[in-house]
Amino acid sequence: MKYSRLFFILCTLFLIFSLVVFPKEMLEASLESVTLWFYMVLPSLFPFLVATDMLVRLGVADSAGRMLQPLMTLVWGLPGICAFPFVLGLISGYPVGAKITATLFDEGAISPREAQHILSFCNNPGPLFVIGTVGTAMLKNPMYGYFILFCIVCGSLVSGILFRFMLPKEAPLSHRFIPRAKKNTDSFGMLIGKSVKSSLSTVAQIGGFIVLFGVFLKALEQTHILILIGDMLSNIFPLSQGIITYFMSGMLEMTNGASLFSKLDCTTYERIIGITMLLSFGGLSILGQTVSILSDTPIHIGIYVFSKFINAILSGCFVILLYPWFTLLLPKEVPVFAFWEINRLPSFGIPLVSITFLGVVVLYAKYKKTSV
Repeated sequence: MKYSRLFFILCTLFLIFSLVVFPKEMLEASLESVTLWFYMVLPSLFPFLVATDMLVRLGVADSAGRMLQPLMTLVWGLPGICAFPFVLGLISGYPVGAKITATLFDEGAISPREAQHILSFCNNPGPLFVIGTVGTAMLKNPMYGYFILFCIVCGSLVSGILFRFMLPKEAPLSHRFIPRAKKNTDSFGMLIGKSVKSSLSTVAQIGGFIVLFGVFLKALEQTHILILIGDMLSNIFPLSQGIITYFMSGMLEMTNGASLFSKLDCTTYERIIGITMLLSFGGLSILGQTVSILSDTPIHIGIYVFSKFINAILSGCFVILLYPWFTLLLPKEVPVFAFWEINRLPSFGIPLVSITFLGVVVLYAKYKKTSV
């Protein structure tokens, strides 16, 4: 504890020093981070956080968990309700999986060990970011995004199986949704208000961490510390100084690291391995966001960090194993009509999804009415 405190003091002093010596560069980095949060993260993540929080408070997570109980228990040794943070965390990305896990623990739905276990594989990058930003924008091919996402999911699933046997046992819960005191009787307005308040606090914390680590990374670049460390490590490991520097940047902030890796002068195979491992781990910025969300829970942060290292290693192994088969399926040329068809999908896809969703809600309401 003493050494960790000293380390954080030194990092804080270094950040203050950089703000004083490089004010223009630090201000630019801060503005870029705020812009990224306000125009990219806030519009996409905040509505999803509100929706998922409301589903948990309404008890929909428990109903979905009952259907997935056999699969979750057989494969991962977890109650079915743990499928809710995994699925929604996978759909929306960091740090929704951790947020839902913390909410389920606060509601008494899962035990500390179950929260630790599901957290080891439910907090992952979202498909919109992996396929759209990384695959399409950075690697210039959405198929690479699909492949990276598939390897990350496979790595997380295997990691969950490993942690089933690695975590210590505890007295099992009844595996039922247990409210704090009595059944939720809040009005719809109160329910929305609580969900908005909780989600707004979470997304504001995320924005703060994005700005903080964006500025810290710029400070490391301006002082040439990353280059110096990269030169030292390149003499120890059989890797170039550029790869090591980019990987260290990604360990701080995964978006910047993935962008640097996509421009690295190496093979596409090497780029995909590096990007996959970076996205699977998440970086210290994502770790800070997750720690802030889990601060009121007994979840051991060291075990969570170790699980993310396992996720990164396993995801990289899946890239190595599956890349030869993936290249056989990768089209050499994409015809023009394929993009035309893709662009046409929203014209009928969105109404179809909406009708399907409304149908599920109606069936669920009828089921609850007949079961009472």
